[in-house]
Amino acid sequence: MKIFKFFILSLLSFTIVSSFSQDLIFGIKGSGNLCGLYGPDEPSSYKMQTGFSGGLFLDSRFAEHMSSQVELNFTRYNFQFSEHIDYIEDAYFNVVERNDYISLPVVLKYKRGYEILFWYFSFGGQVSVLTKHKRDVSAYSKKQIIDSKTYYNFKTNWYDYGLNISAGFQFKPITIGLSYYISMRSLYKEMNSREMRYKVLNLNISYQFNYRNPHPYDRKKGMKGLKYKLKNLF
Repeated sequence: MKIFKFFILSLLSFTIVSSFSQDLIFGIKGSGNLCGLYGPDEPSSYKMQTGFSGGLFLDSRFAEHMSSQVELNFTRYNFQFSEHIDYIEDAYFNVVERNDYISLPVVLKYKRGYEILFWYFSFGGQVSVLTKHKRDVSAYSKKQIIDSKTYYNFKTNWYDYGLNISAGFQFKPITIGLSYYISMRSLYKEMNSREMRYKVLNLNISYQFNYRNPHPYDRKKGMKGLKYKLKNLF
């Protein structure tokens, strides 16, 4: 855990320092997500619920194909599942949970391309602070009345952290990508609570405000130019 925190702080510090370079780009980013669960106590079956994320990003290039990117997002994760209540025949409880976070992803990005078309791959970490929590728990049985909170009344951790990996394409100021977030912290506080974490698939789109139609390398024409473009694109 200490190594992971050091990794996040190091990347963040580097991004802040490198943000004073001339290769700083910035813009807005939004995404839709599908939230799943994993861990020793994950539900046997659950419904992947849709959520969303949106905010700002800063990207600072420090090498020909490398940059560091930091984001500040509002993020919502939703999930739902139903399970049988042990020792009670034909009894079940249902959980619907919504958690809102302020998230800070910090990643290293490798990007290649030429003029208006680029592809990228990024890897890094994300720290999130819980801002709002909502949970609806219902229980039902044909034979008796059940207090639903007895079976699911855990307190949610006030922060979350994990790893983030993504890939995508940039065409002029528009970037479209897929990312996958894996939480490394259990959702709930108590020692005897269920141990499970997020696994989230995101489809994101971003827009760069200070985009110019640059030619980062000397423009070359004809067959020589085509070879140069293919070389730098891949």
